[in-house]
Amino acid sequence: MFVLSLGLNKQRVPAMKIAIIINGLDNLMGGGVTFKTSIIGALGNDESTNDFLIFDINETALDSELPISYVNIPQQFPEENEEESASGESLISRIIRRTRGRRVAAEKKHVPQPLVRAIDHHGIDLVWFLDQLAFDIQVPFLFTVWDLQHRIQPWFPEVSSLEGTWGQREDMYRTMLKRASLVLTGTEVGKQEIQMMYGVHPDNIMVQPLPVTNAIREAEISSPAETLKKHGLTSGFLLYPAQFWAHKNHVNLLHALKVLKETRGYSPKLVLVGSERGNRDHIQTTISRLDLESQVSVLGFVPTKDLIDLYQSAESLVFVSFFGPDNLPPLEAFHLGCPVVASAVSGAKEQLGDAAILIDPFSPRDIADAIWRIHSDRDLRGQLVKRGLAIVKDKSADSYVKQVLRKIDRFERIMTNWK
Repeated sequence: MFVLSLGLNKQRVPAMKIAIIINGLDNLMGGGVTFKTSIIGALGNDESTNDFLIFDINETALDSELPISYVNIPQQFPEENEEESASGESLISRIIRRTRGRRVAAEKKHVPQPLVRAIDHHGIDLVWFLDQLAFDIQVPFLFTVWDLQHRIQPWFPEVSSLEGTWGQREDMYRTMLKRASLVLTGTEVGKQEIQMMYGVHPDNIMVQPLPVTNAIREAEISSPAETLKKHGLTSGFLLYPAQFWAHKNHVNLLHALKVLKETRGYSPKLVLVGSERGNRDHIQTTISRLDLESQVSVLGFVPTKDLIDLYQSAESLVFVSFFGPDNLPPLEAFHLGCPVVASAVSGAKEQLGDAAILIDPFSPRDIADAIWRIHSDRDLRGQLVKRGLAIVKDKSADSYVKQVLRKIDRFERIMTNWK
C-alpha cells in the first residue's frame, strides 16, 4: 500500500509501510547508534504519508519512547520452534547460521524466522536495513553500507575471522547487495568499491553524504568546566573518540606524541574516548612502554554531553583510523568548531574537503607534524574551523532522510504493478 505521485496526476492511495530494521540501540556501540537514532528521529519528523515502523531484532526491548512505532521481533514474534527458542542462542545468531552460504527458500513455510512473520503480519512493503546486517527477505529492501574494509584490509583481527566477522560480512554482502533495491553509501569512493567488489549496478547505488547526528547538531553550547573537572582535564588537549579496535590506529598516534616531544619539545595531553573492543590492554601497555602515562587520559565510554564538551575544549580532533571512506567524528568536530586532523584514507578528501589536515596514518611523524601545525598556527586553526562549519551546514538527518525517501518514491509507482 502506497502513495501514487505522478506529477500532474494527484490520485492518492494509502502510503507505503516501511520497516526500519535495527539490532538495538546500545550507546556503547559508538557512532553507529547515534546515526541510527538520528535517522529514526528524522523519520518521525517526516511529513510524507509513508507509515514507518521500527523492527528491532535484539532480544532486549528498548524501554525509551521513540518517534515512530516500535516492534521488538523476538518478544512479539517468538520462535515457533520451541527447541531453538529455548537454546539461548540470539535471534540474529540463528538467522546468520541458517543463511550462511545459501539463500533462504522463498516459501515462507520453510523460513520459520520471526522477522519474516513480522513482515507478513504488518503488511510491510519496503524494508530499510539501518544496521550493518541484512537477511534474505521477499520484499524490496534498502541496505546501508558503512565500509567494505574486510575486503580491503582483511588482516585486522576484528574482521579477519573466516568463520566469524569476515565470513559473516562476506556472506551478507555477496548475497544481499546485488538483491538490494537501493544500496546507500556516503561517498563516490564507497560507490566505486561496491561496484568493483560486488558488481552492483551503479543505478542501484545512492551516494548520500553522512549527516551530523541530531545529538551533536542540537547540542546546547555551554560551559564545559564541570565536565573537564570531572575528568581531571584542562582545555587544549588532543581528542580521539574511537572504540578500542586495532584499526583505530591508537599506537601510531601514541608514537606521534613521542615525536612531538623529541622534535618540538611539545607534550600535549591526549584524551582517548571509546568503548573497549578487545584492544584497550594493548593500548595501555603501549602507553606505559613509551612512558606516556602523564600525557594520556583513557576515559573509556562517556555520555554524549561529556563528548560534546570535550570537542569544544579540545585543541584538535586527531582521527587517525585506517578505515574509511565514511567517518562521523570529523563531521561532529566540524559542527562544534574543533579543528580536525584525519587520516587520508580513500574517500576522506571527498568527505572532508579542505577543512581537515589529512595525514598518512602509517606515519607518526606525519601525524605529529599536523598536530603541530594546528598548535602553532592560530590563523590556520581559524580557517579550518570556518571551512568545517561550511561543510556541515546543511548535513542534517532530516535532509538525509528526505533525499533517501525521494529516491525511493519510485517504488510507489513500481509497486502498483503487484499491489
